[in-house]
Order: sequence, then C-alpha cells, then structure tokens
Amino acid sequence: VMGISETVKLQASPDPAVKSLASDFMNRGVLGLVAAASTSVILGIMFLQMCKMMPTCLVYASLLLTPVLLITMGAVLHLMNLTIAGIMFAVFGLIIATCMMWCWRDLIPFTVIVVETIAHVIQLYTAIMGITVFGGILGMVWSILVVLATFGVYAMMFANAKEAEPSSSSEDPHLSQAAGYGIYFLIMLVMYWGSQVCRFVPHVSTCGVFGRWYYNKDLGSPVTSSLGFAMNKGFGPICFGAFVISVIRALQAVAEAMEGNETVEILGMVLKCLLSCVGEIVEFFSDLAYVQVAVRGFSFCEGVNATFALCKFQNIKPLLAGSLIGSVVTMTSLCCMLGAIAAGVAASWPYGTDSNSDPAAFTVCKITAVFSMLVGIIVGGGMMATISSGCSCLMVLYAEDPEALERSRPALAEAFEARMNDIGEGFELASRSH
Repeated sequence: VMGISETVKLQASPDPAVKSLASDFMNRGVLGLVAAASTSVILGIMFLQMCKMMPTCLVYASLLLTPVLLITMGAVLHLMNLTIAGIMFAVFGLIIATCMMWCWRDLIPFTVIVVETIAHVIQLYTAIMGITVFGGILGMVWSILVVLATFGVYAMMFANAKEAEPSSSSEDPHLSQAAGYGIYFLIMLVMYWGSQVCRFVPHVSTCGVFGRWYYNKDLGSPVTSSLGFAMNKGFGPICFGAFVISVIRALQAVAEAMEGNETVEILGMVLKCLLSCVGEIVEFFSDLAYVQVAVRGFSFCEGVNATFALCKFQNIKPLLAGSLIGSVVTMTSLCCMLGAIAAGVAASWPYGTDSNSDPAAFTVCKITAVFSMLVGIIVGGGMMATISSGCSCLMVLYAEDPEALERSRPALAEAFEARMNDIGEGFELASRSH
C-alpha cells in the first residue's frame, strides 16, 4: 500500500525526470500490464478450447516445439557467423527429436488419452473454465499491485537518498548489499506467495471437480462445491503450502542476484542449483498433496505424508513418467508469455517519440516488457495449470483406486490399462497385487 501510494505521489514530484517517469509508468505502463494480462487470459481460454477440440494435434505440436525451436535457433546463429554455437543448438534439437521418435513414441498415445479425458471433464463441467479465469484474474491483480508497490518503494528510496546527498549518484549509499538482498527477498516472497496462492486455488478447485467426477459423487454442483472448499476450509492448507514454496523460490531469486567477487558468485550459483532442486521436489509433492486436500479434506502436511506413502508403496512414479502432459502445459504457457510481452510492449510503446528527446518513455516500455513477461508467466501459466491439475488428480486417484474407475467408466479404465501396457512390458499397479 505504501509503495502504490508513493508511485501515485511521484506524479507530483518537483523533479521533472522523476515526474515524467512516474507519469508515463502510471499511464502507459499500467495500460501495458493490463493488456499483457488480458492477452494471457484470452490465449489461455483459447488453448483450453483446443484441448477439447484437437488434443492429438496439441500434443504433437507441443512435443515438436522444442526441437524445432532449437534447430531454428541453430540456423539463426549460423547466419550470424556463430557456427559452433549454431551446430550445438541444431545437434541438441536433433537429439531431442530422435528421443521423441524412438524413446518417447510409446508415451504419446497415453498422453493423448489423458488430454482427451481432461477435455471431456471440462466439456461436462464448462464452469471449470470460470475457475481458470478466476485464477488468472487473481494473478493479474496481484501482479499489477506488486509491480506498482515495488516501483513506488524503490522510487521512494532513491528520492530519499537524493535529498540526503544531492551530489551522490542515484543509488542509495546507505543501503548495504545485505540489506538490498533482504529487501529483494521480501519483494520476491510477496510476489511468489501471492502468485502461488492464485495458482493453488484453481488447482485445488480443479482437483475437487475431477475427484467428484472420478468417484461419480456430488455431481449436482461440483464446480461450486470445489471452489467453495478451496476458498474456505482448503484455503489454510493452500496458503501454508504456497508459503513454503515461496520461501524457497525467493531464496533462489536472491541466489541468482548475488554479485561480488568470484567466491560470492560461485556460492550464489551453488545455492541456486541446490534451491532449484529442492524447489522442484517440493512443488512436485505439493501438486500431488493438494489432490489429497481437495478429495479427502486433509491438511497440507497430511496430504504430503499421504503422497509420500503413495509414491513409495503404490508405484505412482511410472504413471506420471508415462505422461508427457508437461510438454503441453509448457508450450501453451510459453505462448501465453510471448503474447503477454507483445501486448505489453505494443500498449506501452511511445509512438511518435524520439529516444533522444524522451529516453524515459522508452525506459517505461522496457520496464513494462519485463513485468509483462512475469504477468504472462503468472496469469497464462496459472490458467494452463488446469491441464496438469486434472492430470495429477486422475493419476493419483487411478493409482490409489483403479477399481473405482472400472466401476464407473469401464471403457476408460480399459483404455488406460491398455496404454499402460504399451508403455512398458510388465507394467502393473502395485495395488492390483494386494
């Protein structure tokens, strides 16, 4: 709140440069961020519709995207006379394409049937699209508020430093490096915590809808019931799990920003690697643990314990490894991010302005482009998480209780088992041996 109020006050600053920058940011910058977030929401809805209409095409496109981009980048680098780097990119792209054709070929049919099943549930309960839009709106609002607050806080710090020492540079000499890292950690913690809550509310809601569909129970108003649980009894576990992840990701962001001598930079790289691994593990268990929260009403810690037991005793790892659903989510999220950047730059671009006469106008455009990327990741990625949420819920419940799917939808259970047998010879759920 303090940061946002300071951003507004800077428009009346006696310093012409500060006043111009603040005014441009509050006008074109905010407009660019709104355009970026709106574009992410529109693209997210479009991709969810594609999952319903053409899942096979979407899966193959997502798998081909990475090798095609790498080979294209290699060709571009070769044209720029960077032949060695171009060859490396092209070879890496060809290796991924080869793995897709020879190593991952058997996994594609299973991924397609998972996407088809998710699309079928979305088609049955169209209101689930409202959950994704709700999460996108929450992410949009939170992102804009944090951007405004951060801009205002730093502008206030620099203004105070300038008043204290008019002859000094724009950097605050009294702000030590450690204190700067501390402020950066708090800012990233707030950004990540809010965005993770905005992501997990739709995740828990979606898992609740898929859980009700899987067990064929409480189908009268599953979307309303699931969203109500996520915003009521499930909100505590959501906030707690999001906080744990946000602390790790904020520390990782600080490690990435560490600068100094070689020892400090090496330490930052090591910490970044370790925190990245820990963060991926925690997020993996959190996504599955929230299935237990949504379906059985567990607390976050109880859900983590149940998930660990499931992965250890019920052999869920091959189920998740057999799905390339992450490729679909990555491709669609990437498209949402690129669309957000394009929309943000287009809306904030100072048309008809010379960069020499008004450099602050282009500074606002650059700032908007960076934060538009963050908005695209948070909003678009949050909406696309519906696909991975549905996949996580289906795989967890199928690993725990495949008989429930056989009783309610025998054709789908037979198709799942057939695809599992195609993935690996002798593949079998541990629960069938009990």
